Amino acid sequence: SIWKPITLIAGLASMAVKPNEIFHVSGAVYLGSTRFGDWTSKEDNLNLVQALAWSRDTAFYQIGKRLTPEQIRYWGKKLGGGKKTGIELLGEEKGIVPDSKWKKKNLKEDWYPGNTLHYSIGQSFLLITPIQAARIYSGIATGSTVPRLHVVKKINEYIKPPENQDKYNLDPALMKIVKDGLETCVESGTGGASMIELAMVSGKTGSAEV
Repeated sequence: SIWKPITLIAGLASMAVKPNEIFHVSGAVYLGSTRFGDWTSKEDNLNLVQALAWSRDTAFYQIGKRLTPEQIRYWGKKLGGGKKTGIELLGEEKGIVPDSKWKKKNLKEDWYPGNTLHYSIGQSFLLITPIQAARIYSGIATGSTVPRLHVVKKINEYIKPPENQDKYNLDPALMKIVKDGLETCVESGTGGASMIELAMVSGKTGSAEV
């Protein structure tokens, strides 16, 4: 579920999703005869901020139906997924941010619509490392720059030379919806356990999948 902001950004940036849109959420949505379940069966009508704050799978399935895997992949890669961060740690993995070409090359299969629904909530073939997740969320926090991450043991008089940062462009009004969703997640959504007194915390609940 920590991938859901990427899906939301892809939907907003491509105008597949309207900023003021309301989604009906329930226990599941269907694609043909295949059931795609939510983590709760509670029915409601939620705006985008609420859908992210409460991590409602059925809202993101509906967004996923409007997107191609390439659109999701574009923003996943733009924010730092699917490539090494370059952090000073041995054995860093690249991860996988897939699309239809990736599936055809690696699995010798076409990309199916159901793959996109799973992709939209961070399941299916997607693999990101914890350090990539940290970088993605740092990029969301800045709203325009995906910072380089480093391990620092000692600084003393050393001044690190400037380096090129990865940048992206997204209307701040659209990014505000994502940021508000992540703030609300901790303030009154699924992430309440991460609340800190006297400090505003943004975040997203998620589960690791084998």
